[in-house]
Amino acid sequence: MGALLAVFANRYLIEQVVLGVVLNLLASGITGFLYDRLMSSDASYNTPPGFSNIAIPGLSSIPVIGTALFDQNIVFYAAYLLVPVVWFLLYRTRWGLRTRAVGEHPTAADTVGIKVVGLRYRNVITAGLLSGLAGVWLTLAWPASSART
Repeated sequence: MGALLAVFANRYLIEQVVLGVVLNLLASGITGFLYDRLMSSDASYNTPPGFSNIAIPGLSSIPVIGTALFDQNIVFYAAYLLVPVVWFLLYRTRWGLRTRAVGEHPTAADTVGIKVVGLRYRNVITAGLLSGLAGVWLTLAWPASSART
């Protein structure tokens, strides 16, 4: 889906908000169709495996927020780890400077030799991969953590 978004937004210059809505509807239709055709007959697909929780010693025994923040699975911890990593990458690396330049003023970025279209493709596909991590959380990790409470 990230690659489709990149192609339609960069090559065909379709408005990204409208394109995002259309791709969400496409994904919803495809998953509903594939579920009806492939997965509804086999009940083993309806119970996906989950990630086990990892309790951080000491911090998980804090009365109010201990189990909510420090007794979670690996996807939860990866999401919180990605926030400072992405901040560092955007504001302290050459890639981040180029990404911000391409977003703010693509003509000036092209003038200094940055390949605007290629960088946009890579960034949109990377954003799609990070969004896929959110999908992993919703399907595999969140049901396990909500079953605890």
